[in-house]
Amino acid sequence: MWFILIILDGRRIEKRNKVYNDLEKCDELNGRIIDIDIIKGYCYVTTEQTKMVIHSSQNYLYSDEYISDNIFLGDSIIKDAGSDTIRIIRDRSEFYFVHKKVINRHLK
Repeated sequence: MWFILIILDGRRIEKRNKVYNDLEKCDELNGRIIDIDIIKGYCYVTTEQTKMVIHSSQNYLYSDEYISDNIFLGDSIIKDAGSDTIRIIRDRSEFYFVHKKVINRHLK
């Protein structure tokens, strides 16, 4: 039974990876999140302009240090081309992460 679930989950991820672009340093991302799906720490984000998959990133400044725990529908997301910094803006709060990196680990 578990074997079947693992295969189905793998196929679901494989299908998503064909639709979503892998976020790279050269990419620009700027928009409001209109759809989001979190699968195994990967954030499949849809904005008005694009569909991107964001790899696991951590910032120990936050009690929930993973980006997947800090990104929600309706948030604004900004990443400048040539930068690996991802900013998430919600109301008057701003959260930042470095794509595929762990930062501020010394704070825990």
